[in-house]
Amino acid sequence: MVVVLSEKDREKIFDTLTDKQIRVIKRYVLDRVKSKLLSEYFWDGIDWELIGLEYDPFFHKKLSERTNRPIYFCSACGSSLKNQYVVRSKQTGYIQKLGSTCLSDRTGISPKIAKEIHNSRKEINLFQDEILLDYKNKKRFPNRIYKDITKINADRSWGRNFRDKILDFKGANLPLFHKDHNKLINDLSNRRRELDEEEQFGHKDKVRNNIQEYIHLKRYINEIIQKDRNLNIIQKEETLSNALERITNINNSINDDFAVIPTSKQKELAKQYIDPFNQKLSRIRKVKQIDSKTWIDEAVKISTTIMSIVQDFNEIKDKRINEYKRVVQEVNDVSKTIPGRNQYFEPDLTQNIDEEIAFYKQYLEELKLEKKIIYYPKNLKRRLSEKESNPKRNPSAIQDDLNRSVTLPEKDALVRYYLLKQGFYQEFTLDDFDQKSESEQMQILEYASLKAELIKEIYKFEIEITARKNAMNNLINEINGLAKGMLDDRYIHSAERDRYISTKVLYYDNNYSTTMLRLKNEKQVLENFVDRYSKYPQTLLNNLEVASEKIYDVPSDSRRIMHEYVKQLHIYEKNRLLIDDYRLLLEYYFMKSKETNNLKKVRFSQVAEVLTKEQFKKLNYKNKLNRLQGIYLINGLVTEIKKYIIDVELAKKIKKLNELRKETDGKNYQAHQLPQGILMKADVGEIKEYSDKIDKNIQYKEYIKKIEVLINEIYKLQEELFGNNVNPIDILTELQNNHNLKLAKTKFKSLSDMKEELEIGLKRTHNIWREPEFDEIRTPLHQVIAENIFIEKEDLDTFESIKQQAEELELSLTDNEKQVVEYFLRKKKFMDSSGEIQQNLYFNNVDSKTFELNKLSRKNFMEYYVLKLKLEKYIYYYNKLESNSAYIRELEKIISMNGKIIKTKIKKSSGDSEELSTLLKDNLNIFRSTNNNKSQEYALIFSDYNNKIMKILHLSKKQGNNLEFIKESIEYLMDKYQSKKYLVKSNAKSKKSKYLDTYQDELDIKWKKDLIESMFKVEDEINWDKVKYKIVNYLSDYRIQINDEWKQELINLLFEINYNYFGNSLSDLSKENEAALINRNMLFLGFMNNTIKQLSKM
Repeated sequence: MVVVLSEKDREKIFDTLTDKQIRVIKRYVLDRVKSKLLSEYFWDGIDWELIGLEYDPFFHKKLSERTNRPIYFCSACGSSLKNQYVVRSKQTGYIQKLGSTCLSDRTGISPKIAKEIHNSRKEINLFQDEILLDYKNKKRFPNRIYKDITKINADRSWGRNFRDKILDFKGANLPLFHKDHNKLINDLSNRRRELDEEEQFGHKDKVRNNIQEYIHLKRYINEIIQKDRNLNIIQKEETLSNALERITNINNSINDDFAVIPTSKQKELAKQYIDPFNQKLSRIRKVKQIDSKTWIDEAVKISTTIMSIVQDFNEIKDKRINEYKRVVQEVNDVSKTIPGRNQYFEPDLTQNIDEEIAFYKQYLEELKLEKKIIYYPKNLKRRLSEKESNPKRNPSAIQDDLNRSVTLPEKDALVRYYLLKQGFYQEFTLDDFDQKSESEQMQILEYASLKAELIKEIYKFEIEITARKNAMNNLINEINGLAKGMLDDRYIHSAERDRYISTKVLYYDNNYSTTMLRLKNEKQVLENFVDRYSKYPQTLLNNLEVASEKIYDVPSDSRRIMHEYVKQLHIYEKNRLLIDDYRLLLEYYFMKSKETNNLKKVRFSQVAEVLTKEQFKKLNYKNKLNRLQGIYLINGLVTEIKKYIIDVELAKKIKKLNELRKETDGKNYQAHQLPQGILMKADVGEIKEYSDKIDKNIQYKEYIKKIEVLINEIYKLQEELFGNNVNPIDILTELQNNHNLKLAKTKFKSLSDMKEELEIGLKRTHNIWREPEFDEIRTPLHQVIAENIFIEKEDLDTFESIKQQAEELELSLTDNEKQVVEYFLRKKKFMDSSGEIQQNLYFNNVDSKTFELNKLSRKNFMEYYVLKLKLEKYIYYYNKLESNSAYIRELEKIISMNGKIIKTKIKKSSGDSEELSTLLKDNLNIFRSTNNNKSQEYALIFSDYNNKIMKILHLSKKQGNNLEFIKESIEYLMDKYQSKKYLVKSNAKSKKSKYLDTYQDELDIKWKKDLIESMFKVEDEINWDKVKYKIVNYLSDYRIQINDEWKQELINLLFEINYNYFGNSLSDLSKENEAALINRNMLFLGFMNNTIKQLSKM
């Protein structure tokens, strides 16, 4: 029974195998499949031949889990492969290693054959699964059978390939294919049977070696000798005995020869020599008289001829093997010299030697070419590798590109290498193109068009390199122009120029850009010096000129030279900071004084690179004199520069600092004076430190001045954008108490950013909110942003939900309305996690990733989008509800929960809140005592309420006893209705009358009467602006989603109580009670908002 394993089962079994076992399975599974494919699917009509097949049993494993496993890739698309097909072009010899998809695309093999080839993976699975399943079932190599076979010489008839296979499986301790296992059993059985026959009949010579009978002479020898009339009876017996031995030796010889040559060669020799002889033997019966010696001699001749051919064949094979090893070794040697390659190959003598030699010779040519072009940059190589042939191009246009003059070294190697990479091993020209056949023309065009594209790309690269070379030469010339006559030491001479314009620099982007940057910096240094030199005061230059012309007396005694050098070295080290700052100025006057002080061959850089006492000792006498002369000169020049700094530069800086102090300090201004210590000591380190301190103070004062200007500009922008309600900026106070330049820079940057954001806000909103179309809604929107924003959760899901709602609703707004929303978002004052107020925020680009990463800003992100959603909703509903009646309809829709609550009136008179309280207190079980008599008039309705309350209590059990919260919610609702401004007008009159009657005797004082009047006064008109604002505000509010069932049931109950008592008359309002009903329902909406917030926190 054929069993096919799953990929998962295969991988599990492969994981238990050793590398050696995997190699053996792969080798012999692929041999069987390759043999089948070669015989079935590749014939003369196809331009490609299959020469190899590979598969990766660990294809689905992660790279981290693979150890020493081969990984195969498609040479066309670069994809990793489980099954790899190695094909070679019959025309060019180009080899490609392809996957199943590219097999048809790249070779032109018909899809049908490609599909059949791809289906070979089923054959692979079938063959390997047989071994894997046996291995899983604890089967291993049949060692006992093999031992018995070798013991009795039952393997005599095995060919070399079969013997190698059995030995490989034995070495890996793997179970055999069932066919191979059966062959071992049959060979053992046959050999045992032969031994039995030998023992029974005594024909020892017949079964001695179990040879394969290639020459069939033994079958006919008796008949041949009997028909030989030249022999008598006794001679015939002797001849028969000798003939049988000679025939056995002939077949033994052929067996030995055939054992060392491949099967294909065996078949070739058999067809040419053995088969014709055996055919003649089959016709022997028709011959009456035969010469037995002639037949035996012919058989011997055949055996001898085969032996000679086999020897020649093996000699040639040995030569090919030696050539194979030599080529592989050369490949390894060349590979070592190429960075990144360093591959090592071992000759595989189990493969077809000729094919292996052809492959490695082709690879060797590629490696040699790669070695020649190794110094070319990767970007050029990448561009060349991406080029493709275009046979549709005009031949004359191709020829023009081929004729391009390219002078780059190894240009031909570049072209040849990338032609080889795409399989073009034969060279073609466009000569006599029209006389070629159509197929030849197509082949030539493919080759020539690719070559033309390669040359064109190389030509383009050469132009780039030429441009780089010219740019660098021009820059060097500019540097030399600046340096000549002033700073000769910085002049770039020809040898140094050659290093700059070498291929190592020009070919590589990074090297070129780095070198150009260094040269540009050098040029900038020189330009700065020329510019600065022109600005130095003439007095300084005159003093330096005098100092450079001074001739210094250098002692001649070596001991005194050493003593003087140490002394001058100490002065030099103290002045080092100043020397670094004025290096070019010192270098210039050093160059001018070379003639005077006999320093023609001494460079400034040599003197500036000061030697230690020990290094100075090692110099020869002449160099010691030059070094000491040079350091004398530098120290003398530095003395003049120090005087200049103190007398001129520091004086200018102090003057500038005092001017700034006067501007910024006001009444606290105090002039800064140059310390006497600087004047007296004139130490370079102290001068430098003091100068830097003055510079920092100047910068600090300049920043204070800039910040003052910025703050005033920001106030103006804030006032323009937000009105008078702006936050004070206390940065100046902080800076005045902390003279910190870094802090001043940071504050200046933050203020600059704030100003920029304000300018962006003004530009984006364009003061649209001031337009007449927004007159009515402007005030309500200010109220919206003044309200606190309540958010239960600051998680990602809630943020994404709110953001999505805001973005969807934004689509329904006009551009002006969007700008109004943005304006009010910018005006809103948000409090960040540190408690600071932030304004002018713009978070429209905040996405989920930003929300997740910025934990400290999540609160502001959430509040921003909640407010954005509310502003958008407010504008949307405000536009939607155009009339008073529309607002009333919307209000009823809200309080009836979109019509879910059935209209059931439970009031006795016209909406009295005291009556509602009495009814609820008397009829709801949660308020009634055991002695209360339940009213029967509304028993059914209140029974339903009681059942709902019981359900709520039951559902809320898991979260504790919520009876008190339910009672408080209903009581709080009743208390809300007790305000006088919610009285119905008729009720107000009757209540006032009763009150006057009851307290008539006490109302003799006028203010008491006025108080009673005010207590029961009801407005005749409704404030529709407030009503509209509250309705739209309610519709716009972001409400927390309540998921607990008991909480939702409680919300529904409160809506039902309100609607049944106060809301169900909204549709038939009269002037007398409309204000009270509307106001009570508006009050109810506010109450529900607070209740929902409380529930969300529970």
